[in-house]
Amino acid sequence: MKNIKIISFIISFVYVSLGTIVTLSSLPKYQSIFGINSNTLLWEFMIDITLPINLPLYGLLVVEGSIFYILVLQTIVFFICWILAYYFIKMIYKLIQ
Repeated sequence: MKNIKIISFIISFVYVSLGTIVTLSSLPKYQSIFGINSNTLLWEFMIDITLPINLPLYGLLVVEGSIFYILVLQTIVFFICWILAYYFIKMIYKLIQ
């Protein structure tokens, strides 16, 4: 069971972090920090994959672009994603055994 928590944590952390970086790189003031160009095909692919967790972030960026609020929101999204990933992986392990 401890292994499932670690696996789900890593998956959630990478997924939410990638989504945050891709979304922030679409704004001109953060593009120079991340060095990701929003006109590439890779950026389009990553934005499509991470769209479900980034919808609240898009709304926040339209209203308020503060990095503090972005980190608070993405922390909440991370914990929700971690819980969902944990139960999903746990369910898969039970079906396999």
